[in-house]
Amino acid sequence: MDINLGRLGFVDRGNYSAATAYAVRDVVTFNGNTYRCIVATTAGQSPTSTPASWLLMASGPSGVMTTNGDLLYYNNGLQRLAAGSNGQALVMTGGLPAWGTGSPIIQVVKMRDTTRRTGLGSDNTVVCSGVALFNKQQAASKVWLSGIVMGQGPAGNNVTVPVLTLTDSANATFDIIGRYGFEGSGGYAQPIHFNDPGITGLAAGAVTWALRQTSYSNASNVAISIMNPDNNDDARWYPHGNARESHTTFTVIEHN
Repeated sequence: MDINLGRLGFVDRGNYSAATAYAVRDVVTFNGNTYRCIVATTAGQSPTSTPASWLLMASGPSGVMTTNGDLLYYNNGLQRLAAGSNGQALVMTGGLPAWGTGSPIIQVVKMRDTTRRTGLGSDNTVVCSGVALFNKQQAASKVWLSGIVMGQGPAGNNVTVPVLTLTDSANATFDIIGRYGFEGSGGYAQPIHFNDPGITGLAAGAVTWALRQTSYSNASNVAISIMNPDNNDDARWYPHGNARESHTTFTVIEHN
């Protein structure tokens, strides 16, 4: 006489398939975890959609791999790095792996601003502030900024010093001193050049720019005033709105 003792052991069914109906004691792998079927299922009843039909036997690592091409790395436990896109390369950012371009260049941003702004002659006059520049992608990266502002230069013995101030997402500020492209009286529009190839410490996120003019002292340490603050024709420093002239332009290179 034959005696049917039923299924006494587990049956390894491999990776879970939504097209398969599973019987009691079938064992599957799903999202990195191992489950045993405890109530017979129909097709499509996965361990997450019908948890009452499955018993978790073993948990996979934290941040389980779910997609072909996923990678596993350690950061206070095993973590999942989702598969990258075609052409990306694995780079280190802040001591952890990430997908990047495989180049030291993270991004190049070109900004052109045509708004006309005016600052009158007084020390530390703010010509403009809070103007969007770019979004920094990585906290540990460096920034190379180069740009030109069409402005009005100093006249006679009076000297203005143009200052470009960057403000990051943490409200930290970074000053870049500009220089005039050529000497001339206050009535001439001049290109004001800003260049800094190694800006460090900018937090990731939105970065804005501001312009101001300030004064400095001569060799005898005597303060030099910024032209005549009572005369609106003096000490103006602004991007011109005339199409014949260059507008404010900045090129920002974020790099490792």
